[in-house]
Amino acid sequence: MYEIQTENGGIEKTLFNEIIQKMQDAPSYENLGITISNLSPGTAKAAMNIKKEFGNTSNHAHGGYIAALADTAMGLAIATYKFTVVTMEMNINYFLPVNVGDDLIAEGYVINLGKNTAVAESEVYNSEKLLAAKSHGIFTLRQIP
Repeated sequence: MYEIQTENGGIEKTLFNEIIQKMQDAPSYENLGITISNLSPGTAKAAMNIKKEFGNTSNHAHGGYIAALADTAMGLAIATYKFTVVTMEMNINYFLPVNVGDDLIAEGYVINLGKNTAVAESEVYNSEKLLAAKSHGIFTLRQIP
């Protein structure tokens, strides 16, 4: 089983456990090696190591893997408000190349939570704690029963 060690930064314990369970049940997160380090109201931190198979011809991370981590952090931040989400639109700006072997941390946070959609952003930091990428996304909301 995919183990996730996550700090609960103040969300309801039942919701916290449900989010963790959903992550454990989704094979994509295990395949990518994405872990959650913190869930707090409206924010989330997720991490990923850039494996050799995530590299491009320059031995840097393919941008799609960085985008997947950023998207995950934003979705988790929204989930702390008891919603599941589907990404409607996302953009990402890359500021630094990320080397194969680097550990990335994405910090996602909710900008606006509407009735049917949410807006979130995330910042992705490299092993040296430098901003490597920043993303912005719009998400469709589905209430968790």
